[in-house]
Amino acid sequence: MNDNPLFMHLLTVQQNLLRRERAKQEREELLQTIANNKRIEKEQWEDIRRQNLLHQQDLLDQMAYNNRQHREDMDEEQRMIQRQKDAELEYRMKVEDLMGRPVLGKIHPMRRNHYFTSQQTVGPTTHFRNGALN
Repeated sequence: MNDNPLFMHLLTVQQNLLRRERAKQEREELLQTIANNKRIEKEQWEDIRRQNLLHQQDLLDQMAYNNRQHREDMDEEQRMIQRQKDAELEYRMKVEDLMGRPVLGKIHPMRRNHYFTSQQTVGPTTHFRNGALN
């Protein structure tokens, strides 16, 4: 080794330059790693956000379907109730019509006999309703 102070100074300067260069490279690598990690983290968050939005939309679609299905069920129930009411009204009207004009051939003979005798005694305005004379 050389004991020359200038040489020692140049050696120290060169070592310092090498250290600075290595530190600069390490800093650049670290900054690049940080940037890469930030990019990966951002992609992960965007993926999670996309998944959450898809899940949210799925839930909204499911709620809309359930609401639509409920409305359709309620509408069908109302239609069924209305059909039952219409059928009941039609039945009552038929019963009332049939009770208003007895078919004498299909009445029990004793009742038929009673009908004829009451017609003769009461008069022609008597009607046969609800299974009895009014």
